Amino acid sequence: MKRLVGILICLALFVPSGSSYADLTKTQPIALFEIPPLSSALHVLPPIGENSGDKNNLDETIIDYLTVSVWQVMGEDDYLQLAEFTSQKQNRGLDYIKLQGDKYHVNWDIAKEDIGKEFLIHFTVANLSIGYVTYMPKVGKTLPIKFRIDNHPAIRARILNEQGFTAFEVTSALIDEFQLGAGEIAQVLADERYDVFVIGEILRDIFGASPQEAAQLLSNTDSYSAQDIAQVLMDVFGLSGDALTVSQILKEVGFSASQIMDVLKDKFGLDTAEIVNILSALGFTSEELFAATSRGLAEQFAPQLRFDQSAWTFPMSAQEYFEGTIDVDIPISERPRLENTDPSTLTTPGMEPPTYFKAFQVGNQIRILYWWYYGYQPGCWAPFVGAKGIHDGDWERVMVMLSEDLSHVAAVTYWQHGGWYTRLAQGGDSDRFLGASYDPGLSFYGEHPIVYVGKTQHGSYHNQGGSGDPISGGGLSYCPYFDDWRNNEGNSDLWLDTQNNLKSLADFEEPWMIEETTESNVPLGTGDGSTTDFDLDSKYIIESSIQIKMNGTVLNEDTWSFSNGTGTDGRDQVVFNDAPEDGEEITADLEKGDFQWGCGPCEDNGIGNHPIKTSNPDSISTLNTCKGFDATIFGETRGCFESQCEYHDNQTGWTDFHPGTCTHCPSGYTDMGTYCWKTGWPWEWRFTDLHWYGLKFTISQSDHGLSKTR
Repeated sequence: MKRLVGILICLALFVPSGSSYADLTKTQPIALFEIPPLSSALHVLPPIGENSGDKNNLDETIIDYLTVSVWQVMGEDDYLQLAEFTSQKQNRGLDYIKLQGDKYHVNWDIAKEDIGKEFLIHFTVANLSIGYVTYMPKVGKTLPIKFRIDNHPAIRARILNEQGFTAFEVTSALIDEFQLGAGEIAQVLADERYDVFVIGEILRDIFGASPQEAAQLLSNTDSYSAQDIAQVLMDVFGLSGDALTVSQILKEVGFSASQIMDVLKDKFGLDTAEIVNILSALGFTSEELFAATSRGLAEQFAPQLRFDQSAWTFPMSAQEYFEGTIDVDIPISERPRLENTDPSTLTTPGMEPPTYFKAFQVGNQIRILYWWYYGYQPGCWAPFVGAKGIHDGDWERVMVMLSEDLSHVAAVTYWQHGGWYTRLAQGGDSDRFLGASYDPGLSFYGEHPIVYVGKTQHGSYHNQGGSGDPISGGGLSYCPYFDDWRNNEGNSDLWLDTQNNLKSLADFEEPWMIEETTESNVPLGTGDGSTTDFDLDSKYIIESSIQIKMNGTVLNEDTWSFSNGTGTDGRDQVVFNDAPEDGEEITADLEKGDFQWGCGPCEDNGIGNHPIKTSNPDSISTLNTCKGFDATIFGETRGCFESQCEYHDNQTGWTDFHPGTCTHCPSGYTDMGTYCWKTGWPWEWRFTDLHWYGLKFTISQSDHGLSKTR
């Protein structure tokens, strides 16, 4: 209580008699004084240290908050506490901290068994670390630990905070005693975890800081996020209705487009299109805008998966599968089969299977590829040959294409087996040139396109339906392509809201993703004149992809060889015929992914599909509208029959199109709707190229190209 009264008296002296905190309002300069490092306040005196420090600057108010602790150094970052001293008297003598004139003093009794060991003596004030010294005893005796701690703003703030003083009171005391400026006050108060809004008020009222100055000072403390500072600007400086000004200030103080986007979304409730307009106005580059908006867009327009009423397999974590079935040191035939058969994981918070995604900038358009992993694909029963299509491991995907202004989904491409088709989202009079009307080509749940999942083969579709019947005809039997069961009938227990657990392929958010990458200049080590074997950074290197370099120059392949799995922890290795000389830098260009997804006990032993490799800009930007037959075969409709052709999806210009047509037959053939008819000799009809819809149109990169059906 005596010390508390002393501090109260000191605080009263800091504020002149008859004054108030209002008297300080807008009278203090922004910067006056730079706070010295906290460690500079500690002076350890002989016999441990040297005489130092100004005895007239000794802080005599901290004794009740002082702690000196002794730690034995056991190893790197490993310490064992042997003793702790405070001002509380324990026994006779000086085994407690005492203020003696112009210094503090405590005794440490060194045991004989501690001679020659290394110790660390640590000094704290109210749990605030001031500094430490190391000491190695040469004899076993009582060691006097004598030290001074200077008056210091951070220490003063800690003591006042411990005693319950407000941020305004602490500010007044620090200004009076140490003549601190706004930046130093902000830093000290932030370190003491005072409320950021109160600090904002202090910067405004006492220092007269502008919104920009306050934001910069708060940012300089490294204690507050863009969200925190934005809230101060809104609540303290009255900018709650000015998203552009808040964003401009945040950009000026150094926050990224991604951080500002989160502020605009969370604090101002703006949609992605509005956010992009603001970020563009602030001068962020297209690359910065794309990086900032890709995850938000992926969440906003993530598909909702709907499963068949009697579905029995569901998506699962690819990482869980990789660790449990692929990255294990047991024979393929003995590896376990892993799959998700629990439908409750679809709707239980925290248990939702991951959805893997990657966004691409394609012309004026953003396309987002979404992937799901199934541990097992069951078979369908086809006549003559029995069960078909069984394999472990199954990657499925859809691609969502956004309008140029990012306000809505423009189209969705659905994959099944090795084919795909594209549907357009907008209905009504959407083409301002042709004025045609049509129904939307897909359904939505809010802003989320609905994807119906095939019960057996896990393909993605825009509608419900399917009989599940195997296809037979012409001596062939196979699983249905477009006729897999996918009848959800509104059962929300079998819906997966994929935005709840998104994993970015671009950011390698799960470790398995690294094992599918292509890398350049991977460091393998430095030659020493004797070492010939160098570990690669994976056990899944594709041997044919490797280039080995020495000091940046590609080596002939006859100077080294590849060794599969002989390195540390089963990694692949490069073995040189002759050891690289001392100092030679060894690097490699390589491609990973030498494994199959699905290595359980099944006849096909999994699939070779790799999302990281498949999700690349070239394949996405040049993707065709569909792949598959544009007709009905043996009663089975195939992908391109369901695809919606876009006007000018071949992007040949604005002057050569003919309203009301969508030519997709080769020269000399007539478009009959679902097939092409040759009008001259020899008479024949055919499916368009048997694999591609039309003239291999690529998906349009413009709004106009995604606004018309055939």
